[in-house]
Amino acid sequence: MTKAKLVEILRDMGEEIPDDESAPKNKSPHGKVKYTCKECGGKGICEHNNRKPYCKISRGSQICEHNKRKAGCNVCQRVNILKKKQFVD
Repeated sequence: MTKAKLVEILRDMGEEIPDDESAPKNKSPHGKVKYTCKECGGKGICEHNNRKPYCKISRGSQICEHNKRKAGCNVCQRVNILKKKQFVD
């Protein structure tokens, strides 16, 4: 259960709960981090409405030459394993 849900339940029960003044300033009105909020047009969002590192159209930093996410590309992972074995041997 999230903190917001707990606060809502307690307020419904009649509890006096002050607003959290220590809330992070980087949150958007949509409850997301401003940098990655699509509704606010955050800097982390590309013109294709995707997160910049993972946009296949823009060839983000996390997209490999096989047009897949680097962490999920079997070809790239095999190459990395072979490179590591060369350093060990």
